[in-house]
Amino acid sequence: MARKVYDMAIWGATPAGLAAAITLAKARHSVLLLNTPAPSAMECPLCDWCPAALFDLDGIDKGLIKTTKAAPFRSVQFHSSRLDHTADHSSRRPLGYLLPAGALTKQLSKLATKAGVTKRNSAEQLEFELGEDRVHLLTAGKTYSARFLLAAQGHPNEILGALGRTSQASCPPQTMSAVALDVPLSPKQKEFLKKSLKGDLHIFELDERSELGVAFLLGATLHIRVISTSMASGLRTTELGALLNRLQLHKILPETLKLDRAKAAAWSPPAGMALEQETHDAKRTLLVGSAGGFADSVTGQTIYPTIASALIAAQVSMEAITAATPQDTLAEFHSTWREALVDYLRPPNTSIGMLLPLLFANDRIVGRFTEAIVQGEDL
Repeated sequence: MARKVYDMAIWGATPAGLAAAITLAKARHSVLLLNTPAPSAMECPLCDWCPAALFDLDGIDKGLIKTTKAAPFRSVQFHSSRLDHTADHSSRRPLGYLLPAGALTKQLSKLATKAGVTKRNSAEQLEFELGEDRVHLLTAGKTYSARFLLAAQGHPNEILGALGRTSQASCPPQTMSAVALDVPLSPKQKEFLKKSLKGDLHIFELDERSELGVAFLLGATLHIRVISTSMASGLRTTELGALLNRLQLHKILPETLKLDRAKAAAWSPPAGMALEQETHDAKRTLLVGSAGGFADSVTGQTIYPTIASALIAAQVSMEAITAATPQDTLAEFHSTWREALVDYLRPPNTSIGMLLPLLFANDRIVGRFTEAIVQGEDL
C-alpha cells in the first residue's frame, strides 16, 4: 500500500503552525501537523500578551478573542527602577490583549481539527529527508511524506542544521532570555492587585540596562517576567526575585504570594533573528514562527510575528503547489515577509535602557516607546 503524500507537512503545533495548518486546510489542501518535542524553548508557555493587530490578520478568526477569554488592555504603564516615577500611555481602543496560558494554542487546535487537519503526536525528535519532489519526516519509527514542509518551532540554527543548511546560512548567537512566573491569587490578593495592575501592561526599568521587567494581572493570576539581552550566562531568576521583592516593598504587590504554587518558565525568544537570518527556505521547506527567528526585538513577544509569518508562508506555499518552479516560488517568502513584518521586528535605533529614564519627562517618547512595544514601529 502506497504511503499517503500530503500537500503540506507542518512541524510544530505552535500557534504559528496551527494558524498555517488552518489556512491551508480551509483551502482544501491535505495537511499533516506533526507535534514532537522542540529542541529549544523559544516561546512563552505561561500567560502572555499580544498586540491588537493579531486579530486583524487575514486568516485569524476574531472569535478567538472570546473563546480564548482574551482580556483587552488599553494602557501601558512604565515604572522607574526606584518605582518613584511612572509614565502612562492610554488608548480608547485596545492596544492589545492578555491571554491565559495555553488558551490560544488550545482554541487554534480545535479550529485545525474542524478544518480537517491530520494531527500526529510523538514524544521523539523529528528527522528530515528532503527529496527532489517531496519531504520525508521520520519520528518514532514512522515515516510521513509531503510535497512541502513548514518548520514552525525550535531555534533557527537547530532547524537549519537538521536540514543540512548550517554551513550555508546561520543566525547570530542567541541574545535574549526570559524567565517568568504565573502566580495564583486568593480573592483578597486579586482585589488588592486590581487597584495597581488592573487591565494594564506594566513595564519596569531595572538596575541593569539590558533588562526589563513586565507584569500584568489576568483574572486570578499575576504574571511577572524579566527579559534580558545581557550576554552573561544563566537564568535571571535572581533578578526576577529582586523585582518581586521590590514591588512588595512598595506595596504594589501583596506582602505574601503563593509562590510555592506558582508556575515557572524560562525561554529564549529569537528576538530580531529573522532580520539577520540569511535564508528562510530549504529544499521544499520554509522556516516560520520561532524556527524563522520571528520575535519582537524589544520585548521578545512572539505570538503576533510568529503567526503573521506562518500565514504569509501558507499563502506562498499554496502558490508553490501549482508552480512550475516551486523552489523559486518558495524563495519569494523572503521578500514577502520582510515587506509585512520588518518594521515590527526591527530593533530600536536607541538603547531601551537609555530610553526608559526619558519616558518620565517626555510624553512624546512615552507614545513612541509604547508604539514600539505594541505595534513594532521604529523609535
